[in-house]
Amino acid sequence: MMKIFSVFGSFLIIGVIGCAHIIVGTDFDKTKINQIVKGKTSKEEVAKIFGEPVEKGTEAGLERWVYINRVTSATPKPEWLGLSYRGDIRERMLVIIFGQDTVKDIMFSETTRPFASSLGLNN
Repeated sequence: MMKIFSVFGSFLIIGVIGCAHIIVGTDFDKTKINQIVKGKTSKEEVAKIFGEPVEKGTEAGLERWVYINRVTSATPKPEWLGLSYRGDIRERMLVIIFGQDTVKDIMFSETTRPFASSLGLNN
């Protein structure tokens, strides 16, 4: 119930403010990815460059660090008996796999996609 209120409250705030940015994860500087060298860059160096990852786990017995940043930008548009929100979602993800104490593999992706949602009696 609290989650529903939280989501509804977020949309209510967006409607009152006029537009909003919802940020998930921690921003990271993608221009620094080229500082990582497979087989050479250590975990300590990666942490110094990007900070703590959003998630640490294992993949096929190897340590995996995940950095993610998702920004949703939305602007309310009044509609008959409700309100719709239009904008976009930009997501950047960096996954680093370690073999022992150095980087074994690096994967980076960046996408932007449209966002649309509606709130009101016209759903």
